Amino acid sequence: MTSWLPLISALVIASVTLVGIRINNRTNRAAIVASDEREYRKWQREMVLRQCGEAIETALHVHDEYWRTLTDRSDKDADEIRATMDEHVAKLGVNVAMLRMLNARTVAKPCDELRDVAVALWESCESAKNGDPSNHVGDLIEDLYRLRHQLAETASAELHTLGRTDGTQEISPIRARFLRARHSGE
Repeated sequence: MTSWLPLISALVIASVTLVGIRINNRTNRAAIVASDEREYRKWQREMVLRQCGEAIETALHVHDEYWRTLTDRSDKDADEIRATMDEHVAKLGVNVAMLRMLNARTVAKPCDELRDVAVALWESCESAKNGDPSNHVGDLIEDLYRLRHQLAETASAELHTLGRTDGTQEISPIRARFLRARHSGE
């Protein structure tokens, strides 16, 4: 019987060690998932903030370009101005698409409206340059101003929400790709 004692004690120790390792791995997996969720939320907040900042900056450029064009202070010809305004509108469209991909739909809405106002403002500017003064330009400028502030306020609320989310929301495709990329890189 004494010859079996070392073997039995080694099996007991190995079994206890195996059970301990499995329990520890389960705990570590939960910690990794929680860490990944925090990293994703941090990345999502940074991306929403960046997209909103770019949209607000672009709206300011649209406003400035509009006034320079309308008051003939622009040193660009009509084709250059059109290209610049088209670039601004396209950039706002990209911001809207990125915000939707980031699942920040409440922020994407005022950004999309901002893009629509930029298009309308540019069209009214072309009409005014062609001798057809528009009487709703003041409303468009006011809308541009209001939507910039609405975008900032909505983004602030969204960032606050993202900062305290516990991760129970559905996983969006971009989030799934982000998490897969993190796991494959480790």
